[in-house]
Amino acid sequence: MLTSENIFTAEGQLLIRANVEITELYIKRLKQVGIPAVYVHNPFFADAVPSDIIDEMTRIRLISSLQKEFLAIREGKPWNVHQFMDMAAQIVTEVTLNSRSLVQLTDTRSYKEATFSHSVNVAVLCVVIALAMDYPPRKMHDVALGGLLHDVGKMLIDPAIVNKRGLLTTAEYEIMMEHVTLGFGILRSASPRIIPAPVMHMALQHHKRPDGTGYPRQLAKSEILEYARIVAVADVYDEVTCDRPYSKARFPHEACLMMADAMNQQFDTEVLTAFLTRLAMYPVGSVVELSTGDIGVVVALYWGMQNRPTIRLMLNSHKKILTKKAMLDLREHPKVEIRRVLGEEEVFALSRLAHHH
Repeated sequence: MLTSENIFTAEGQLLIRANVEITELYIKRLKQVGIPAVYVHNPFFADAVPSDIIDEMTRIRLISSLQKEFLAIREGKPWNVHQFMDMAAQIVTEVTLNSRSLVQLTDTRSYKEATFSHSVNVAVLCVVIALAMDYPPRKMHDVALGGLLHDVGKMLIDPAIVNKRGLLTTAEYEIMMEHVTLGFGILRSASPRIIPAPVMHMALQHHKRPDGTGYPRQLAKSEILEYARIVAVADVYDEVTCDRPYSKARFPHEACLMMADAMNQQFDTEVLTAFLTRLAMYPVGSVVELSTGDIGVVVALYWGMQNRPTIRLMLNSHKKILTKKAMLDLREHPKVEIRRVLGEEEVFALSRLAHHH
């Protein structure tokens, strides 16, 4: 197999370039740095190239600057708030430029220090939501800043707990919950003149839910600020769609259904609705089975019609490989539904089938 994208470590160092054969040695190295999966070339998917809402190199630079500051905080050294202001401005600029792109975050990340890449993703998703809610640039900048810093309190918690490979014990969970008040404390002491109060509250309130559950427990649900309701949606979406040591990533459409089910109780309705209008339910490259029994790959997405992508058919309902290129634009076929998304193993089996042809 050949890599189809550059692969970076959690620190943003290039590990393996795109178009390189993945040897046993590489696989061993990837496992060592905690990378669970990579994108590989597949002749089936030549025309299915997902475009990301922020440039890969920008993301790598952001993760690397954020990590530098976060580690300074962990070591109790001075850190630079202005660095985060600049990062927030960069994210707002890029997301606004790509404002007609749907979200299909396609990063492959390491387990080891997930907090760094997670914080950058969450900031990006916060801006996407803010844009959908017609926020002016200043407020978009605020939510980007809060997204970057929402988990900063984790730097004051034992990394063994933060990066634990299994579910936390009750005692560990009690410690983990403190990251919200610790984060609020870090931001408050940073310099109140620089970080607006609502941004500090994104760190404090992002685990508090509209139905009163979540933490900090002493917080009344009427006190949850809108910025915090935005970061709560971005945070959960990014958590459930990335691979965990103890759980497989959910597909975007599964995450959507799960979150939509919890609308009102767990998520603010207006915020979640805004987010769902900007999300690629079936990102480019997803392999789907249709109600007709045909199987194909998503090659194009449409704004405002996320559940009606264009699909290049690969197998007919008798599981025969189609030799001619057949495209199906679901916008023109209202009766055809996407029945399910195929998992990695099935996709792999299909590609092998294709190779034999």
